[in-house]
Amino acid sequence: ACIISKTDAGGNLVYVNENFRNLSGYSNDELIGSNHRLISSGLHSRDFWIDMYRVTLQEKKIWKGLVTNKAKNGRLFYLETYINANFDKVSGKHLGFTSVRSDITPVKTREKAYLNRMNAINRSNLVVEFDVDGTIRGANDMFLELMEYTFDEIKGKHHRILVSPEKADSY
Repeated sequence: ACIISKTDAGGNLVYVNENFRNLSGYSNDELIGSNHRLISSGLHSRDFWIDMYRVTLQEKKIWKGLVTNKAKNGRLFYLETYINANFDKVSGKHLGFTSVRSDITPVKTREKAYLNRMNAINRSNLVVEFDVDGTIRGANDMFLELMEYTFDEIKGKHHRILVSPEKADSY
C-alpha cells in the first residue's frame, strides 16, 4: 500500500517500488538515476524543503508533510510523506533519503470539490451558520451586509436576534 523511494545524498533515485512507478506514470528506467525533482509539482516553497532538510539532516529525525507531486502526464497527486535521512553508522556520512508515502489524492480531490462548492455558495447566497442550540457560529459578508451587522455583533448569540420579537417568542 505504501509508495517507497530511496535516493542517494544528491537526491538521485536509486530505488522506487511498483506503487511509486504506477502513481508517477514513469518506468523504472526513467526514474532510477533521475533526480527526485522529476516528479516535483513546483508548488512547494523553498522554506518547505529547507524545513525537511533541517529536520532530517540536522535534527536527524523523521520529517512528515503533505507533498504535492506531478505525474508524467501532468496530473497532480497528493502524498502524506515521511522522509528519513540515511547515515553511515561508522563515519556518520549522509548516504541519502528514504521516503515512505501514502496516496491521499482521492481525499484531497473531494476536499477541493467541497471547498469549491462552499466558495460558490458563499459568493452567491446569504449564509449564516448555527450550532445545534441556535448559537451563531458564522456568517458570510452578504448576510452581514443585508442584516446590517458586523460579525462581532452576532457571534455567539442566539439566532433569535435575527427575527422580530414576535417570531423570537414563538420559538
